[in-house]
Amino acid sequence: MEEKPAGPGVLEQAAREVEAEVKRVLEFVEERVVPRARQDGEKVLRRISEELNRWADHLHDSK
Repeated sequence: MEEKPAGPGVLEQAAREVEAEVKRVLEFVEERVVPRARQDGEKVLRRISEELNRWADHLHDSK
């Protein structure tokens, strides 16, 4: 049996399904991943800042 090419309606439906899935992924990233990454990034920056301050204090005290 020869398969008929997909009509425009089938392609439009597939495109809508893909678009909906992409939107769900983007919402998940915005709601779950981005806030966590910001929080983790702030923790890392805070730790770096604290370490730099310790080094600055150490260098100041050694003069």
